Amino acid sequence: MRAIFICPLPPTLNEQIRLARGNKYDSASKKKKWDTDLQKLIVEQKIPRFPDKIWLLYEWRIKNFGRDPDNICGSAKYVNDGLEKAGVIVGDSLKYIYGYDSMFTKWHKDELKLTISDKPILKKIFIEDDDNNVTP
Repeated sequence: MRAIFICPLPPTLNEQIRLARGNKYDSASKKKKWDTDLQKLIVEQKIPRFPDKIWLLYEWRIKNFGRDPDNICGSAKYVNDGLEKAGVIVGDSLKYIYGYDSMFTKWHKDELKLTISDKPILKKIFIEDDDNNVTP
């Protein structure tokens, strides 16, 4: 089974840190609102429940490519928590998530396209660094 979920870009890591430093109650309130909004989108988009382990592919669709990728990827925390609270995934720990990948696409607005699957999404290729394959 595979589902695609599209949502606005959640608060980035820097935004989360700024909120938490400013007022912990504002931070908790923003997180709770995000969870509620995410659950509404999940219902609207008819995202099914995944009863077992999953793979995730985050396609971060970004308007401004001058942003730090690690800052953007920090948004995954909000998304994973929301998916769990909405009952789409059993849990957001390593017990339930086999793995995830991120990719970045230049887009006309900031949003996330998340693919959730019970089977691997990307084929991984590992290149060994040995005597026959020396990296310059």
